[in-house]
Amino acid sequence: MRMTLVLVSALLLTGCASTQQAVPVPTGTFWGSTVETRAGELTLVVATDYGLCEAAVDSHIKRAPGTPTKCRSLTLAPGSDFWIVPAVNLPAGIYWGAQNRAGCEEIERLQSRDVALSTRACQPVRVEFR
Repeated sequence: MRMTLVLVSALLLTGCASTQQAVPVPTGTFWGSTVETRAGELTLVVATDYGLCEAAVDSHIKRAPGTPTKCRSLTLAPGSDFWIVPAVNLPAGIYWGAQNRAGCEEIERLQSRDVALSTRACQPVRVEFR
């Protein structure tokens, strides 16, 4: 009985339900591309290297109605230019983003329908293209 109480307490304290958790905002130099997905709305792809960026643009961004920019070097830092979330169905180190939180949450909702309940959270970042 006492062991059951300890286990239940541990589950409650650590949280047995899935909640969205923000991972640390990735900072440093990355590669990225933008595309206008709707009038005046940009979608962002961010990758850890040029090849991953090009692959993400080729496989996903080119489906958008606008023309994507070429992948170019960028710096991420805390800020609010875009909201980003880790990409689910692409290699590690790729993030999708939108210019506002609602757009990012829509990206995450569309990703999550293919995999399962999401624990990823959208995060605001400053983006400085070089």
